[in-house]
Amino acid sequence: MTAVAHATGVPPALLMQWVSRGVVSYGEGDEPPAGQGIAAVFGRRRLTQVAITGALTRAGAMPGRAARLAFAFSDRENGVDEDGAFLRRTASELFSSRESFLVAAPTDPPVVVGVPPGTAHSRIVAAACNWTNPPGTLVLHLDPIVLAAFSRAASLH
Repeated sequence: MTAVAHATGVPPALLMQWVSRGVVSYGEGDEPPAGQGIAAVFGRRRLTQVAITGALTRAGAMPGRAARLAFAFSDRENGVDEDGAFLRRTASELFSSRESFLVAAPTDPPVVVGVPPGTAHSRIVAAACNWTNPPGTLVLHLDPIVLAAFSRAASLH
């Protein structure tokens, strides 16, 4: 868990608090602690979720909402392209040859959108929100967050 904290920039005590409060839960690829003094091991999906949750909370989101939004990328597959058409993606993986964005409208479930570099922000939102642009829609560019977390994690090994 300490390695994930360092890789994501989330203070270890805060990450432990998120786990104890159920903000971040163990899932596929994770190993909960097997007993007193035995460290938990987070896998790729949890590393990704914690990195995105950390970025969202640093931007002012509440931790529970941030973790739920991050889960849409870390543990759910697929997404849409710039035209709103289905786009295949493995959970916790960035789109290949496209930039990856998390779009969360206030009243809709979050959507992962894969677009060519340089795609207009309004088009990203429109593709995720059935061609509307609801006020209060959150758009997060995932590539720099996820790539930085995995780069730092690799350097810890």
